[in-house]
Amino acid sequence: MTSLLTTPEDALFTVLSAWIISVTGLDQNHVVQGLGNGVPPPAGTFVCMTGLSQKLLSAFELEYTPVNNTEAITYSTDHVVQLDCYGPTAADLAMALAISFNAEPACTFFEAFAAANGGYTIDPLYADDPVSMPLTNGEQQYEKRYVIKCHTQLDTSLALAMQFMASAKVTPVNVETIH
Repeated sequence: MTSLLTTPEDALFTVLSAWIISVTGLDQNHVVQGLGNGVPPPAGTFVCMTGLSQKLLSAFELEYTPVNNTEAITYSTDHVVQLDCYGPTAADLAMALAISFNAEPACTFFEAFAAANGGYTIDPLYADDPVSMPLTNGEQQYEKRYVIKCHTQLDTSLALAMQFMASAKVTPVNVETIH
């Protein structure tokens, strides 16, 4: 049985990255998705996006399609992404992102971006207030870092192969009753 996510997590990071660039003016090399081991961080001010959790927001919606033998399971999740803001202006950057994420222009941006890039549905829900979380680097020096958590609604459809019965042959059987 195979499945296909029609709204992958990658779509969330694509639209979130584009939105961060539009708000902060940073270039694409300074808005990164997680930092792998052995990968140095970008120089200067940057934002790192990390997926934290997914929480189901609704019951499943099922749609059976006998023509192509599939079942589509559609559901909504609260997808939480942590934004780590680094650099000398990390506090201001984090506050600007939190305020902007909670405002109407973020909804408009996400909707327009989704329509132009595949039509997936991703909506900003809310962002938590920024929190200072300094980081100790390899030289035992403190790096300025502010963290915010952005909650998004990600509507996803999962297509599963199904078996359907197209016809049936009924054979009557004589049954005696017991007296």
